[in-house]
Amino acid sequence: MRTRSTILLTAALGCMMAGLVFAQSGEKKSAAKPAEKKEESKTPKGNALRGRSLFEEQCSICHFTASPAKKIGPGLKAIYRNGKFSSGKKVDDPSMRAWIENGGVDMPAFKESLTAQQIADLIAFLRTL
Repeated sequence: MRTRSTILLTAALGCMMAGLVFAQSGEKKSAAKPAEKKEESKTPKGNALRGRSLFEEQCSICHFTASPAKKIGPGLKAIYRNGKFSSGKKVDDPSMRAWIENGGVDMPAFKESLTAQQIADLIAFLRTL
């Protein structure tokens, strides 16, 4: 009888230990996922000076910075202060990023040719206009 209770007690303790190990391994995995998502959605901080240089190389052929007048694309003077694209849509960082990445009617998409950092730099520069 004593051997049987020892076996049952050992089996019960083993099941509890396995449950604890399993629960802890599940907590580690679920705790890591939100951190990974945060890193993926983190937008780099832009540098307006680098953005200005990049704008001159990539964007100035189509856009004015000192005028709202149309060149090939719309002039970008005070684009953030005015608060609207030429299409009437609201201007903010996410919409500007989407516009640069995906392009528009006459604007090519730059998602494949510019890095996230370069787009952040461009946005930082556009905020200064």
